[in-house]
Amino acid sequence: MKKTISFILMATTIVGAVIAKNVSPFDSQVSNTKEVLAKSEEQTNYSLNLQSSTAAEVTSIPVVEVVSNSNSGIQYATYTTTLEDGTVLGFSISSSTAYFCGAKTTAKAITVPETISYKGKAYAVNYIGRYSGSNYALDFGSATSVVSLILPSNTTYIYSSIPTTISELHLLGTTPPNIYNISLNTGITVYVPTGAYATYQNYCTQSNNGWNSSIDLKIEGWTPQSYSISVNTAGTLAYKLLEVVSQWTDVDELTISGHLNAEDMKYFSRMTQLRKLDLSQTDINSIGGCSGLTKLSEVILPFTVKRVEDNAFFGCNKLEKISLNKVEEIGSYAFYLCPKLTMSDLSNVKIIGSWAFALSTKVDNFYDRIEGGILSVILPKAESIGEGAFHGCMQISTLSIPNVTNIGYATFANCPNLKEIDLSAVISLGNSAFYIDSRLNGLSQLTKVKLSDDLDKISDDCFYGCKNLSDLTLPKSLKSIGYRAIPYLTSNVVIPEGVTSIYSGNFTNSSSITIPSTAQIIGSLGGTNLQHVYCNVIAPPSSKSFADTYAAQATLHVPAFSVKAYKLSDEWYHFNSIVPIDNELSDITFNNSFTLTNVTGMANKPNFSVVSSNENSSSSSAIHNSGHLTVATDAALPLGKYMQEQNFYSTYDYVYDGNGNSTRVYTYPNVSTLVNNSEVTADEVTLKMWLPQNQWNFISLPFDVNVSDIAYPDGTLWVIRKYNGANRAAMSGDTWQNMTNGQTLNAGEGYILHCVNEDENDNDSRSNYICFTFKAINNSKKNKIFTSVDVELPLNVYTSEFAHNRSWNLVGNPYPSFFNSQDIEHEGVITVWNGDGYTAYSLVDDDYCLRPNEAFFVQCPINKSSMKFKTKGRSHEYTNNSSDYDRARFARQMVKSGTNRSLYNIALSNEKHTDKARLVLNEKAKLDYELNCDASKFMSSNASVPQVYIIENGQRMSIDERPLSDGIVELGVYCGTTDEYTISLTTTDSNNDSLILVDKETGTETNLAHNAYYFKATAGTYNNRFIIRIGNNTTGIQQIEDQKEGMTKIFNLNGQKLQTPQKGINIINNKKVIVK
Repeated sequence: MKKTISFILMATTIVGAVIAKNVSPFDSQVSNTKEVLAKSEEQTNYSLNLQSSTAAEVTSIPVVEVVSNSNSGIQYATYTTTLEDGTVLGFSISSSTAYFCGAKTTAKAITVPETISYKGKAYAVNYIGRYSGSNYALDFGSATSVVSLILPSNTTYIYSSIPTTISELHLLGTTPPNIYNISLNTGITVYVPTGAYATYQNYCTQSNNGWNSSIDLKIEGWTPQSYSISVNTAGTLAYKLLEVVSQWTDVDELTISGHLNAEDMKYFSRMTQLRKLDLSQTDINSIGGCSGLTKLSEVILPFTVKRVEDNAFFGCNKLEKISLNKVEEIGSYAFYLCPKLTMSDLSNVKIIGSWAFALSTKVDNFYDRIEGGILSVILPKAESIGEGAFHGCMQISTLSIPNVTNIGYATFANCPNLKEIDLSAVISLGNSAFYIDSRLNGLSQLTKVKLSDDLDKISDDCFYGCKNLSDLTLPKSLKSIGYRAIPYLTSNVVIPEGVTSIYSGNFTNSSSITIPSTAQIIGSLGGTNLQHVYCNVIAPPSSKSFADTYAAQATLHVPAFSVKAYKLSDEWYHFNSIVPIDNELSDITFNNSFTLTNVTGMANKPNFSVVSSNENSSSSSAIHNSGHLTVATDAALPLGKYMQEQNFYSTYDYVYDGNGNSTRVYTYPNVSTLVNNSEVTADEVTLKMWLPQNQWNFISLPFDVNVSDIAYPDGTLWVIRKYNGANRAAMSGDTWQNMTNGQTLNAGEGYILHCVNEDENDNDSRSNYICFTFKAINNSKKNKIFTSVDVELPLNVYTSEFAHNRSWNLVGNPYPSFFNSQDIEHEGVITVWNGDGYTAYSLVDDDYCLRPNEAFFVQCPINKSSMKFKTKGRSHEYTNNSSDYDRARFARQMVKSGTNRSLYNIALSNEKHTDKARLVLNEKAKLDYELNCDASKFMSSNASVPQVYIIENGQRMSIDERPLSDGIVELGVYCGTTDEYTISLTTTDSNNDSLILVDKETGTETNLAHNAYYFKATAGTYNNRFIIRIGNNTTGIQQIEDQKEGMTKIFNLNGQKLQTPQKGINIINNKKVIVK
């Protein structure tokens, strides 16, 4: 067993033993001081053990003479004395007592004198620190060397927090001073006189005057011990150690050899006096368990250690030396709050966990900053650094991370000494990555940043507070600049084409800002230095991006053909002047509504991009800006490249009818549109589609595409199929056939595409969508996307034995815009895919709105070979803003005069889905299938979706137009799951109030003109259970079973059965009831 050896230092080597220059013990005019000096001969000496392993005899300083010094540089100190080694002690005086306020020194120990003398009068130093309504920390400035503080015997109050560098507090008085509203628990050992230990210990036990049992209390002269332990069996360290020590706190240095495991290491944290831990002779491969060891200064690890565990050295604020040169992984919070750890070899580290070396977690409230931490971060092999890993390491000046691709939240926040950083490998920059808190008062030294050519986003507050940043080039790959991401960039700013989002709080120091034509979201930008804004956005953004005061002093430069639009804009007219951009534009992006009437300011054969919004969110804060371009130029417009992007993100709401049946009403806020009224051509035409994953997408293209030329992200699995109407007509072979490489997708024809990509980024708002790029074949159909005339879409004729299988075609909207079905010249019905199943729409009774590139089914009428789309049906707006299927009552004017027709829309619903069928009574119609008004039922490929249909001559019908005949109609039902279902009449334009639904299985009759019918069913097809009788009300069988008189049946508007009515609208015994 080794013991620390004490020896006596010469008085001149330690501050506590040096007489101050200003002391005049032989001055006959200072009688009070002479008296104090006389008493000093009776002072007792104590042994002092410094952290440097030196020891010295502690002698109190009786008295020092001070001078008035209002500019001492020590907070609240108005009197100072200067010692022989240059140490300056600061005091304040009140009445007959003195306050010790702090010091400026490079020494390791400071002794506070018993008394100070000023102009012949002595003042006892009774108070350590100041108190005036609040506590103030002792002001040691940059004196980080001090580890020991010796307080006089007459100390009565300790008001101020002890600096964190100090680990030893020596109290010379026998009576414990009052500890006022502060803590002595963290990292400090309190040494007291031998004869007074019991008194101090009692104060701690009784929690008197601020003392408590957590304080590390030692007798002056106590010497910790060093131990060497050999562990043959892992898990037995604690037993071995307790054989030679009585208290965990007796251990000062510990050397271990042999075998250890995690169970052994958890006992390290109990050794609160541990200063050195040598594990070099163990076989461990990871280290942990040392959190909270505030005396620990050195750790020696074996070369076998590859990982530092989470929280391993959390709060070891004296740790200075540890070898990590073989370590490959450092866990989260491993060295959190270790400010003395200034250097370490991290050359083999591959992974660093979150907050691993951080000195604080208060990123934007950096009150507890600690001016320490490692000096450089050189990570040649690192691949991953967790969030906040080096936050608050204020001394880092060098950073090298050549292989790190992701920097997360606050990873290097509040590291103001960084000057130049190379982030050329980083493709993801998290929020506050290099944030500098305002409380650092502009200390940031960062001037130059090199960004990756693959970086697509600079996140919120990324370089906030970097007020000297002047050299930063935004890469061409960039798509988004977050809130306050680069607020203080001093150079002229050129935001590259491709950036779609520029949020507020950026470029407040820049005199010139260039905004790309691709920008869709532009927040509040600029500041008092603003002189020029070059805005390439074609249509004036709807947001006010520059405050009036900034705009009034600046010139706005915009495309020549957009000048009038900006001058008319309420958000942009405030600029001092609005002028055309000098150079001709060759790349033009349309991301908002714009009507192009002239080509002034365009280069020859410019490239046009009509883009869609990337905000796939129904949040109220989402901004859906998509291009809606109308071309109305007098002259021809030849283009180089034309690209239109379609994002088929959809959102929906539920519309309820009077019977509580719901219908999904879809909107498509991100679809782009083109309405062309001029002569436009392009050398190259491309269409991009963002298609939802894991479902069938019905698409059509306005030009021919080779399947081999379709582009898509790596990792995508997909299939595209065409419909074979000939096989359906012949009732043989597959109706869906895969398209393969080398085959052509023909303009105007419809296809279905299914895709999945599990590698897509889940954080991307479009992660459930995959982008496919379709490039037009260079043939005569390439420029059909620019058609400005009516389109005759050819239809194929396929003869069949049965009319309902004859001449089915899958075709598509020929225009790159929305299109109203009322402007289709065609005798028949179209059938569309709604995401869950198929819905048939009559071109007489409904005005369905086709999306751009939407494919649909249609039958070719007899003696016809095409259907015509009229240009007036084109639109930039999706007009299906209410239940599409219920529009029949609003379209009666479309029916030929004199025709007596009655429409009944019948719905089958469960909690999740609704399907509909239509019965049309027309005495001029036939019972046989008619191509011009009937529609065969397409059953959903989703087996869980309920289906309803009318059965006519054994065939399933989605729309059945027929004469009344005997008034009996067979109704078929498919139930995808065992559930509760509702059959209801959603709308009718008939005056007939008798539409009787008969459930032959239960004998129940319900007049759907007044009530919905509720029933339970197991999964299956029910073609013989229900009939509809049209005529007078039921006079025979009454409601039975659970619908008979005296029983109550309650449902909500979603068709869910309830035990008791709920607040709002309820369906009670087939009647709507409002419960308040």
